[in-house]
Amino acid sequence: MVSKKYLLLIAAMGMSLMAAATNRFFIEDFSISPGETRTVSIMLDNETAFTAFQCDLYLPDGLTATNFALTERKTSNHSFSTSLLPEGAIRMMSYSLQIKAYAGNSGALVTFDVTASDDFTGPSTIALRNSLFTTLNGVEVPLD
Repeated sequence: MVSKKYLLLIAAMGMSLMAAATNRFFIEDFSISPGETRTVSIMLDNETAFTAFQCDLYLPDGLTATNFALTERKTSNHSFSTSLLPEGAIRMMSYSLQIKAYAGNSGALVTFDVTASDDFTGPSTIALRNSLFTTLNGVEVPLD
């Protein structure tokens, strides 16, 4: 009975530490002119080892995105796909069937090209929403 209490306490402490870990998924500020195309990186700074993620990318009017790819932080086991959602967002999903973590703890995880239309006025915000990462143990961690 005592050992079950300790196991529950250890599990609760582990969940608290994971929640307190510094994990960020973000796009750094950048500038783009009308008619220009820029390669943009989605950054992952993580203390927690992640094996998979799903996220929705929302672009403002006048910007389009193409050529999505995982960076060298992926392992050979990671799959990656994108899909256009009905409301116009782009859903990104990556996973490892062998449950391998992304390499490193800081830097670009995804790159894509952004093109501004000729009449783009800016400034605007590209939003990452519904970001959900999965740990080696299958625990889901939101990173909005």
